[in-house]
Amino acid sequence: MNRKSALVGCLLACAFLLAACAPVVTSGPPLTIQSDQPVVMAVGDSVQIDGGTLTFSSVLEDSRCPSQVSCAWIGRAVLQFYLDTPDGQRHGFQLSTIHSPAKTTQAVQSGHMFDLDDIEPYPETPDRKIPQRDYRATVSVSPLATADCPLRDNDPNGYLTLICRHVVESGINVEPANPTDYTIKDSQESTQNGRPVVMLFLNCCGMGDRAVIDTETGEVLSFDAGDF
Repeated sequence: MNRKSALVGCLLACAFLLAACAPVVTSGPPLTIQSDQPVVMAVGDSVQIDGGTLTFSSVLEDSRCPSQVSCAWIGRAVLQFYLDTPDGQRHGFQLSTIHSPAKTTQAVQSGHMFDLDDIEPYPETPDRKIPQRDYRATVSVSPLATADCPLRDNDPNGYLTLICRHVVESGINVEPANPTDYTIKDSQESTQNGRPVVMLFLNCCGMGDRAVIDTETGEVLSFDAGDF
């Protein structure tokens, strides 16, 4: 086998392995996927997830710096998704290729976390606009709840689970409080740097702990332990 044949064989094997990592949506009934599984979707595709339907609606923006030019900013792609839940509700959310400044590569909706892993193709020249039908997004879906931070019946937005995950994953010492025992004493909605947020005052200990969450992305922007 010559070098060229070996290279072609290697590239084909790599492409096969990459394709095997994530299912690709095809024509016909919506594909059913499991949590903790990535999926490749074209614009207009839908997949079934835990009784709901996730739809990749459109690419709202693609300002990524083309590969054949130099730019002062790397740009971004912004994708619109909809999640239709079994109770008949439709939840719209966006995922972006960069934090800008929100954690827009990730969104929390109805007990699930959605992560944008990749969006192809990448623009090559400024004058060549990519048709909507050519885009392929790789999205990972995972449950919001973890073994350490389960969902709470009295927390429909998942805020307490998000706070618990933030405390546990960041290694924050909140003793004598327990992040799985927090309840919401009060909440205040406002904006922070142009982002819609909710400030949550938690029942726990002393003056109570506080957290600020981006209501669109589920990102915990800040967490403060209250004084005694």
